[in-house]
Amino acid sequence: GHDWSVGIRNPFNAQEIVKIVYPRGRGLATSGTYVRGHHIYNPHAIDSPIQDIVSLTVIGADVLEADRFATAAFAMGRDGILFIERTPGLEGYVID
Repeated sequence: GHDWSVGIRNPFNAQEIVKIVYPRGRGLATSGTYVRGHHIYNPHAIDSPIQDIVSLTVIGADVLEADRFATAAFAMGRDGILFIERTPGLEGYVID
């Protein structure tokens, strides 16, 4: 079979793809605020949605792992991508 490709959309221009990734049999998920608004909150503050990043995409072993880590990393704000980069088996892309 052929590897499939996924385009990571520019949150500020829906017609623009900023990165094309090739998961190669792995899962991919994106957490962000550009479709559903500010719905991921800082777990250490009351009523404090994450606003310093707009999109965080993770490639992991499968889609469930990618989704779990994308949401958790997004909730960390700018530090989330550092967490993804330090976690073996994960690959991440952030847009702020």
